Amino acid sequence: MNTYLIDFETTFSSDHTLTRHSIEEYVRHPKFEVIGCGVECLETGEQTWHPSGPQLAGVLARLAIDSAFVAHHAQFDGFVLNHVFGAKPVFWYDTLSMARAVYPRFERHSLEFLAEVCGIGTPKTVPYNQFRGKTHAEIEAAPGLMETIGTGCLHDITLTKGLFDLLKPRIPQKELRLIDHVIRMFTEPRLAGDRVILQEALEAAVYEKERAPERVGATKEALVSDKKFASLLYGLGVEVPMKISPRTGKRAFALSKQDKSFLALKEHPDGQVRAIIEARLACKTSINETRAARLLSISGRGAIPVYLGYYRAHTGRFGGGDKCNLQNLPRDSKLRGALTAPVGYALVWGDLSQIECRITAYVAGALKLLKAFEEERDVYSEFGTSAFGCPVNKKDTPDLRFFSKEMVLGGGFGIGKDKVYDRLSLKASQLPTPIIVRREVTDQLHSAFRSEYHEIPQLWKDGDRALRALHTARPEDVQHVKFGRMTLELRGRKVMLPNGLHLDYEDLHMDNEGNLRCGGTKMWGGSFTENFVQALARIVITDAWLWLEEEAVPIVLQVHDELVGCVPLIDCIDAAAMLEVILTEPVEFLPGLPLACEVGWGNSYGK
Repeated sequence: MNTYLIDFETTFSSDHTLTRHSIEEYVRHPKFEVIGCGVECLETGEQTWHPSGPQLAGVLARLAIDSAFVAHHAQFDGFVLNHVFGAKPVFWYDTLSMARAVYPRFERHSLEFLAEVCGIGTPKTVPYNQFRGKTHAEIEAAPGLMETIGTGCLHDITLTKGLFDLLKPRIPQKELRLIDHVIRMFTEPRLAGDRVILQEALEAAVYEKERAPERVGATKEALVSDKKFASLLYGLGVEVPMKISPRTGKRAFALSKQDKSFLALKEHPDGQVRAIIEARLACKTSINETRAARLLSISGRGAIPVYLGYYRAHTGRFGGGDKCNLQNLPRDSKLRGALTAPVGYALVWGDLSQIECRITAYVAGALKLLKAFEEERDVYSEFGTSAFGCPVNKKDTPDLRFFSKEMVLGGGFGIGKDKVYDRLSLKASQLPTPIIVRREVTDQLHSAFRSEYHEIPQLWKDGDRALRALHTARPEDVQHVKFGRMTLELRGRKVMLPNGLHLDYEDLHMDNEGNLRCGGTKMWGGSFTENFVQALARIVITDAWLWLEEEAVPIVLQVHDELVGCVPLIDCIDAAAMLEVILTEPVEFLPGLPLACEVGWGNSYGK
């Protein structure tokens, strides 16, 4: 199998750019034209610039046969390749995704930035200003311009090759396969959009915007005010993003839609945090209305590409992208029901249950909690009965069970008493029948959790020791540190993971108050536990993803701990059964971890 590096150059103008449009909208736009395509054969080193013309489709089709393609931001080049030319290589390598895994703490991963910091070549030379606003015909008519663009394109390919040679040996084969599937989820879309439901969702979004504060149990003032919104985040156990104000030069809240650290909270594993982020954005912007309108618009042009940002968080978690974040759809959203299988197919889905809680209990050796999970007992009622000293169950004492559930699911990473109270108060206020929360109840739960599952606070202490070892480590040091029932391998300031990648703590440092921080985030044993557990949970779900692909259940959407596949309608029941088997299969690197999942199937993603 040959490997080819590929890079498309395309026309753009002030009203037709990737800044203004998503990739999907830009490529499917009537103004879109391919200027040409640069290609290099990795095996021979031969580079060729192919100006756009009648012959280009045939060239690309021949190259794609039994070949792997390499690109930087392959979602773009792959979407052009498939949508415009109908060509699909056997395998995709994406140097942007690979760079995110190797350098997860970098703020940028553009080709130009990576070329500079990795020392692989001179800056990009594509003369964008010379062909801004020009059509393909005008570019061809301009003396020497097509050749200049081609030269710049081939230079970009040289930079991409240098990056590929640097990164590929550092990415495990499983992760390369995963990147290929992530790219194809976008470049070879399969999901359709129900336009009737999408229109209804758009109309409802306008109405819901006015109800956003009520939906999360907060006032509009609390969602709009930086200071009051910061208090809401603090109450949910979230460290409030900060920045240096360019106006005053002082520390200020980073809570605007331009602040990356704030937007990153849209991918937070806690659904409540995601909900209040969306509520703030709904009050200050028209995000729900925009998302419904965008999906309605996309569905009018063709299948819906799903953009997953590989390794968007340093724990390996995915993020959204391309101005349409399907990772962040609320469970009761109309938009879920608008995502449908193509004619003759069905969607099947499986969602891992309490995966982070289960992994935390496993790593800590919290045998009582693990045994309850293993025997499929009602963990929340059992904990509530112990915490409150009276029988707790879903039927007779639903309020107490609700409190117990929130404590079990949210207590594993060291949340403090104040935050437990604030968090439970906020969640209880959003129930169909709101519950009044008393401080003595939440304090009782907080103490009971740490007593009942005493192995988990001990795990945080192990996390503190791991952080101290990381902080004092030299780049060449290799250490083995106890972390609960596991032994961590530390290489310099990296924590090695079972998939061959790592948690990166290169920026770990002591602040003026003696606190360890990584970037702007305060680190301690509880937050280290959270990082490590989330990284393991991500590996569990993506290993299942790869296995399902091998079993002919192609995954078309991944949302946190949930996988959605698309199969022929006649195979949907068997595929759902396969999904359940694979999601609950024993995990090689966590032997004995009890897993559970919920599965379903239907024409649409709505549940």
